Amino acid sequence: LILAFATMTIAYFSSVVMRYVFNNGLIWADEFTRYMNIALVMLGSATVARYNGHTNISILELALVGKARKIILVVQQLLTIGFFSYAAMIGFNFAKTASHVSANMKIPMGFLYNVMSVAFVLLVFQAIVSVLNLINGKEE
Repeated sequence: LILAFATMTIAYFSSVVMRYVFNNGLIWADEFTRYMNIALVMLGSATVARYNGHTNISILELALVGKARKIILVVQQLLTIGFFSYAAMIGFNFAKTASHVSANMKIPMGFLYNVMSVAFVLLVFQAIVSVLNLINGKEE
């Protein structure tokens, strides 16, 4: 993620410098940074899920203790697995239908659309790991 962010920053900065110095920017830089930003947000969300860093309303989690708390946490993760599994399936099916390419970089849009689905699969994986940790008593 850090390397991708650095690459995105260098490309956009280079485009701005070229636009003001040579009156001609990099035509692909805007598109590249847009797609890279989307990928960073989506793949970064899976990284945040690894550490249970997403914002949530945890009043019920805090009110419960012991086995009841563990059950509610497992149910939350199971719902997460169901939602993101369904979203990934829809995303992969949608990407298969994309036959066009991006305007400047000529990248197949199906490839770009799959970034979202891959992020959903990673989120499912993190939720499964969380469930296994809860079941095995390795809850953080």
